[in-house]
Amino acid sequence: MDFGSIIKRSWHITWRYRALWVLGIFAGVSGCQGGGGGGNGGGSSNISNDLSSGAPDFRSWADSVQQWLPALVAGAVLLVLISIVWWVLGVAARGGMVVGVDRIEQGSSPTVGELWAAGFARFWTLLGLEVMLRIPILLVLLFVLAGVFVPLMGAIVGTGDVGPGIVAPICGSLAIGLPLLLVLGFVLGVMELIAKRYVMLGGQGAVQAAQNGWRFFRVRFKDTFLMWLINAGLNLAASLVLIVPAFVVGLVVAVPAVLAARSESWTAFIPIIGVAMLLLIALSIVYSAIWGTFTSSLWTIFFRRVAGLEQPVEAPISGSPYAGEGISLASPAPPGPVTTPMPEPPAPPADRYPQYPPAPPTPPAPPVPGA
Repeated sequence: MDFGSIIKRSWHITWRYRALWVLGIFAGVSGCQGGGGGGNGGGSSNISNDLSSGAPDFRSWADSVQQWLPALVAGAVLLVLISIVWWVLGVAARGGMVVGVDRIEQGSSPTVGELWAAGFARFWTLLGLEVMLRIPILLVLLFVLAGVFVPLMGAIVGTGDVGPGIVAPICGSLAIGLPLLLVLGFVLGVMELIAKRYVMLGGQGAVQAAQNGWRFFRVRFKDTFLMWLINAGLNLAASLVLIVPAFVVGLVVAVPAVLAARSESWTAFIPIIGVAMLLLIALSIVYSAIWGTFTSSLWTIFFRRVAGLEQPVEAPISGSPYAGEGISLASPAPPGPVTTPMPEPPAPPADRYPQYPPAPPTPPAPPVPGA
């Protein structure tokens, strides 16, 4: 497997066909994980002194929050609705992106509207696939959380003291659950990436696509694992490159915010904070669009090469021209032993059978008397 050519081709598609960025914004970044933490900037005595000295200001702030409570609730509801719409568009965008890269590899130039139609045509199948493959991860996560918090809360409620007796079940849950969570996340995540290609390019249902995704992962484990490592490494490198501009924009947001909190004329900093926030949002959107397109292209081209779809598909596609029901993507079979065809048996020699002499000629008829 030539992974270098896959990376080059994926980047070429990403940079040349920028219309795919529209879907990449909603498709998101595959395999990207992030985390954060925080710290405290002062001691407890300083905090209590600040609270006691600023009690009137705190009451005033609480009154203003109560006054704006209906607007805050409305904003929260609006945010939930936007998140649901974004999630629905993301499911369709991930499917449409697969079709887009596949059609580009076949030599055509799909439009954004065609790709949205392709994604929504298979929306429920993609949704069922995601739910089916993510339920095991959710169950293991609930097991880990229950193993940690149930003994802890039982000790707190029962005796009010957290003793060494609860350490064993907590450690056991973490020792079993966390490795299982990591393994399941890796295996099912890769299965989902492959199965979505079977859904969009093979027209398969969620269950059949998941089964073929598992066979693909098992039979071509080495190539699939290397592809996942390359994807993760490139994702990490891109994230490190973006740390510097994100940090600069974050400072532009944080410094005016702190000055505004300590100044009476805090309204003067609102334009600066607003512009910085817009820059941060724009940077995040551009990164998601480019990297989402590149990641989808990476896995689609990898899938095409393993499934033998490098040449344009000539089979007619039934139903939607983007559903792919007419394309047969059989699960890759392990290579068998190379066998040489048996040669044709030689023709029998000419003297294999006895050669009999020819029959004597027929004697002439006797003459007729008186003729």
